[in-house]
Amino acid sequence: MYAAAKKAVVDHDADTKVYIDSMLGVDPFLGKLAAINSYQSFITDPKGYTSELEHYGMEFFAGIDLKDSAYDELTFLFEAYREYATTFAKLGIDRPIVEKFFDHNLQRIDPSRPAYKNALGGLVLGLQSSQHPAFLVYGKRFFEKYKAEGQPHVLALEKSLVNARSLLEGGEAPELSGMDPDGNKHNLSDLRGKYVLVDFWASWCGPCRRENPAVVKLYEQYHDQGFEIFGVSLDRQKERWVKAIDEDGLVWNHISDLKGWQSEHAALYGVRSIPTTILLDKEGKVLKRKLRAHELEQELKKLFSK
Repeated sequence: MYAAAKKAVVDHDADTKVYIDSMLGVDPFLGKLAAINSYQSFITDPKGYTSELEHYGMEFFAGIDLKDSAYDELTFLFEAYREYATTFAKLGIDRPIVEKFFDHNLQRIDPSRPAYKNALGGLVLGLQSSQHPAFLVYGKRFFEKYKAEGQPHVLALEKSLVNARSLLEGGEAPELSGMDPDGNKHNLSDLRGKYVLVDFWASWCGPCRRENPAVVKLYEQYHDQGFEIFGVSLDRQKERWVKAIDEDGLVWNHISDLKGWQSEHAALYGVRSIPTTILLDKEGKVLKRKLRAHELEQELKKLFSK
């Protein structure tokens, strides 16, 4: 089985190389475009690397001649670097490791060229959308290098960096304030002195609703010991929001601006998917992000067994 799978990968890599070589002969522009996705796998040519991760990180763009000025005009380079960064973020690869890989690939491009801006910009967007800590490093680098151009998307990056810094582990979570279904105002900061789970959810979110029974049990178990939940809904319809709270037995504080994905609360916390949870310590600093119920259970056990 393994031998057959290995042969299939090797054959695929060989076919890809033949295709790109033929394209370069027929239409150099299309050939160079195709070469952006010409990664030859670890199985085909390990090149002395001891792991597939190391090989992928260091060799993903090896098939591209990044000194070729044609890549200054190929905006697909931006997308390739964005997907490259997103892959590492989804795998949860630690910041020092991705910095090693990213710096290696950026160093292959003259920083004065448009290709460098596209490559760095792709990394920044991929890291930002995935909320990876390395966004702070490459976002700052992009902002400092291109802020003088005055482009709105570059200048907006400064605010994104400030928000991201506060949402990393150890950062102080931004204030959240809003109204509950009865028109009462609630502030996240009012819960200082307790461990707090900030829970972004919505009545229409299936995964959120499926998590709720387990979260309710944890709330009942640890609430008297100093555990709170601060619900932030991305609903648009108040009736559905209220009905879901009642049906799922969510007895903690809730807020919503009823703006759906245009929610200012979600924008402040960089929420791009739900459920999204942030566990805060008693001083309002971020302990953990994106905990599912079983992971939250383990964290609470640790916190309340001290």
